Amino acid sequence: MPRNIGGTIIKLLVLSLIVGMLLKFLNVNPENLLSSLGGFFEWLVQISAGLIDWGLGYVLIGAAVVVPIYVVIVLLRVARGKSGN
Repeated sequence: MPRNIGGTIIKLLVLSLIVGMLLKFLNVNPENLLSSLGGFFEWLVQISAGLIDWGLGYVLIGAAVVVPIYVVIVLLRVARGKSGN
C-alpha cells in the first residue's frame, strides 16, 4: 500500500488523462477497446483449448505405455525391499 494515497491518486488521474487523450487522438473509444480485449481473450481460450485437445491424445497414448512400466518398476522395488529383510 502506498504511503501517500492522495499523491498516488493524483498520479493515476494525470496518467489516465494523458492515456485518454492519446487514445482519443488515435480514435479509440471504450467500446472498441473492450470489444478488442474480449476478442483477444476469446482467441486465447480457443488457442489454449486447441493445444490441450492436440496434446491430450499424445499424453493418453504415452501414458498407456509409461504408467504400466512405472507400476512394474515400483512393484519390483517393493518386492526387492521385502525380500531383502
